[in-house]
Amino acid sequence: MLKINTIKQIITPEIGTRLAGYPRNFVSYKVHDDLLVSGLALDDGSNKAVLLSFDLIGLDEDLIDRIRNEC
Repeated sequence: MLKINTIKQIITPEIGTRLAGYPRNFVSYKVHDDLLVSGLALDDGSNKAVLLSFDLIGLDEDLIDRIRNEC
């Protein structure tokens, strides 16, 4: 039997967070659309898989390692 679970979590940073791709002193002043992480977990009893999709430009290695350990 295949077990499936999904998740969607808002990961929008706080107002005032420095924005990637802009000059150093450019910070957010409002939220137009929330940033999300969406996940899909699959388990067939002998194999497990987790797929994650982030509304981010990139992830650093430390965050990737933390995500792997939590999964």
